[in-house]
Amino acid sequence: MKYTLLSLAASAAAFTAHAAPITPEAAKAAIEASGAIISDENAVGSDVYVIDASWADTNMNFSVRLGACTEAGSCSWVMTFATFQISPEGWEGLLQKANAYNDSYPFGRAFVLPDDNGAPMAVGIDYVVNIADEATFDGNDLEMFRTIVTSFIDHWTEES
Repeated sequence: MKYTLLSLAASAAAFTAHAAPITPEAAKAAIEASGAIISDENAVGSDVYVIDASWADTNMNFSVRLGACTEAGSCSWVMTFATFQISPEGWEGLLQKANAYNDSYPFGRAFVLPDDNGAPMAVGIDYVVNIADEATFDGNDLEMFRTIVTSFIDHWTEES
């Protein structure tokens, strides 16, 4: 799986276009073109925009967060992320499992979210695309993120 991710990253890099920073409208168009359905979108503060979506064929929910957005509406980075609820039985070795993913896979970053009492509540995976210098956010990035989420789920569900 690690080698599959590396080869996908190499092929995605070959299709990266040189472009200006992205707008929320362009991000929504890329999300919809990837086969995802947008369920919500909103500005968070003055420089962040969040789009919630799911891929129709898997019903997998994810979010796209655009940051460093200007008043003109262009943004300099994009973070895609997905979170998964876990049961208390799944808490054993949670941090070790997330760290093992981060040590073993070159793309994406696993994380653990606590509840109000500090106990683990959810795990997640994110992927950041810096588009400030001549890159763009497009279907290749969304396909890479989908591959990352699949590898994360595979990693999380395999027996230790």
